[in-house]
Amino acid sequence: MIRKNKLLELFKNINNLLHSDKFKNQHVISKANFTRKRKLPFDEIITFILSIPKKSLTSEISKYFEVHELGDYPTKQAFSKARQLISFSAFKHLFSLTTNIFDFNIFPKKWMQFYPFTIDGSTFTLPSNYETQKEFGALHCSSKLSVCPKFSFLYDICNDIILNVHIGSVSCDANEREHAKLLLDSFSFNKYHYEQSIIIFDRGYPSRDLIYYLNDRNFKFLIRCSSSFLKEVNFAPLGDSLIIDSHKKISTNLRVIKFILDSGQTEMLVTNLFSKDITISDFKNLYFMRWGIETKFNELKNRILIEHFSTTKVNGLKQDIYANLILCNIAALFKNISDHEINNELKTKSLKHDYQTNRSFLLGVLSQKIYLLINFLKAKFIDCILELIFKERSILRPDRKYERSNFRYWKPLHMNTRTNL
Repeated sequence: MIRKNKLLELFKNINNLLHSDKFKNQHVISKANFTRKRKLPFDEIITFILSIPKKSLTSEISKYFEVHELGDYPTKQAFSKARQLISFSAFKHLFSLTTNIFDFNIFPKKWMQFYPFTIDGSTFTLPSNYETQKEFGALHCSSKLSVCPKFSFLYDICNDIILNVHIGSVSCDANEREHAKLLLDSFSFNKYHYEQSIIIFDRGYPSRDLIYYLNDRNFKFLIRCSSSFLKEVNFAPLGDSLIIDSHKKISTNLRVIKFILDSGQTEMLVTNLFSKDITISDFKNLYFMRWGIETKFNELKNRILIEHFSTTKVNGLKQDIYANLILCNIAALFKNISDHEINNELKTKSLKHDYQTNRSFLLGVLSQKIYLLINFLKAKFIDCILELIFKERSILRPDRKYERSNFRYWKPLHMNTRTNL
């Protein structure tokens, strides 16, 4: 379980960085910025963005300054100009503080003896203007240019933490495997250990080159394959079998897991886990665990509203993206503690359903309280949030199954992200 004192330590680390001259000088556009006393100091701008403003920027700024008694509030024009003096790399650095589960939990959750991760991508809609089109590319959609780059994520399934993100371009489907390598190469696994990590991939990722890359770095993997991947996999019998594949003059042993789904379709999984203690049923359960990243995409898009931006500038958009990911990971840490307490309570009761913390309520509370958590560094604020979210629960519905839909509902962009063509 996540330890509360470690959560407090996280907020202390964020506070120390925000008030550190070294951190400020590393992440301002020019060292001449923020050298004088300003109505919008460096730390205040970052803390406000971390509160994830989603409504009218003017009303969000006025509410923030009024609630926290910060005096006269600046205009949205002054704020928008000031935030561009800070590089998005400051938020990327703060995001990295939330990604090492070992900083918060001595014994993170595992699957058997492994830490299961998954890599997957999703498209996100950004404001369309000359700057974003140049940075991310654009596609013609209904006579307009749309900017919908693919974001790729490395996700810790058992501990519900986004570990790394790669912001790609609009036309990057062919580069998903390269993005997967970038995610793995740029993340410091430290205490996870390569040999204890298993990476799960959907059927858009399998390739001989990726398998060679994973084997070369001692990663364990489980990859869903289509019938067009390797003929040796396609012709393998139902059940559990071994094949040998050669790539770059190197022979690789692969284990093929083949079974029939409830829909009647044949599922094919390829892995380099050869222990007979891990059965076909275990592999099926492990692969279906990757559904966690799909629910995480849903959380980002429909609960956190990551596509509702407070700016149209590329640097500001990346600030917003990393701020949303920071909130998402902090919410996961709070939820871990709250769910543990809910489970302990449920053990003493006989109820029809199991329950978990209501994510939407939790995210709303955190966005309102982030200023207090970062600036006042009191354990009582953490306890207050935990007390609130402990009471707000949703029914836990395991083994849900949904038909995938090719239809995507295109919501109108937020007023702060109106198209500027």
